[in-house]
Amino acid sequence: MRTKLAAREVKWHVSTSASTEVSPEFFSASSFPEQVLRATPSIDYIEYTGENTYTATVTQTSFPLVTLTPKMTFEINVSEPAADKIITSVKLIDQQMEATGPSFATRIILAASRGVQTESTTTFELSDTTLTASAFVNITMKIPRWVPIPTKTIQSGGQTSMEKQVTSDLQSTISALSTK
Repeated sequence: MRTKLAAREVKWHVSTSASTEVSPEFFSASSFPEQVLRATPSIDYIEYTGENTYTATVTQTSFPLVTLTPKMTFEINVSEPAADKIITSVKLIDQQMEATGPSFATRIILAASRGVQTESTTTFELSDTTLTASAFVNITMKIPRWVPIPTKTIQSGGQTSMEKQVTSDLQSTISALSTK
């Protein structure tokens, strides 16, 4: 009888924030939730799906032989103004991957991506004329045993990559919002 080996696991945690000065009028617009998603540089397409949810197509990621297109669903909630603050939260509630390329390669990439769990919330807080955005991302990835890369290498390289990506996206988003 064969014993099935458990997959290895890596976890990445990223927390970052950015602030900018804005005019308070833009935050109260009913289109602000959609503006947040449109200002995010890695989002190519968004669609309102009702009940405070939006589906977004994220910029394609290319691997050798395969191109991945993530599709994500976000829930956006805007608080009622209180104590001169308005808080908007953007929470990832679902993600799916579409892959193109040779079938053998797409099967491998999609099999590996099924082991990924992502928790992501970004909050936008307006206090007077200061807009502060804070991003919190936790990713857990199960690495199949057949992947010949040491877990320590994946953990270290992935953490650095995720920190750069989240920080860059947040800086770009808040910069784009400050010009609205």
